[in-house]
Amino acid sequence: MIPTGSAPAWKAEDEAPPGLTPATQGMFCGWVNAAGLASISVPGRPHPDGRPIGVQIVAPFGGDALVLELARRLEQASPWVDRWPAMA
Repeated sequence: MIPTGSAPAWKAEDEAPPGLTPATQGMFCGWVNAAGLASISVPGRPHPDGRPIGVQIVAPFGGDALVLELARRLEQASPWVDRWPAMA
């Protein structure tokens, strides 16, 4: 498991955190995609202030069934279907 993004989500009306660029925000997903690894992004534990934080489950090439199964198990252990952040 690795982070999906390099910073928690910020409110739509706010500027991105200082130093955060599209390249740095996608730094954890880009190389996984370029390497052809199996991955899925799922909601993780929320930030203490309630903002959503995503985690990425990564497996070797061809490990699609594995990442889907792990995501299913995480959803069963800590359902996220009813968790919604406040609207910005």
